Amino acid sequence: MPRSSPALRLAAASVLALAAQAAPARADRLCRIEAPAPVEVREFYGGDVIGALPPGMPVVVTDRTFVDQQGRDWVFAVSFEIVSGWVADRFVACR
Repeated sequence: MPRSSPALRLAAASVLALAAQAAPARADRLCRIEAPAPVEVREFYGGDVIGALPPGMPVVVTDRTFVDQQGRDWVFAVSFEIVSGWVADRFVACR
């Protein structure tokens, strides 16, 4: 396998550094569902509903916010008790 050039490695490192800077501080943070009713959890942002998380349920946000075509923000919320998936960001509060 050919070795990559120093210029190519520098370009790749620059892209990774920019991506890391663009990532919101919410990733991998302990959060809680903040809603008056259970919040739908989706297989992918805007996709099929695969479950729901009740108000007050602790979750860990493990993926960056995604903005869909309607301008809605989504985060990947991991619940160790019920279901994990994409949740509307407005229903998640982090410390």
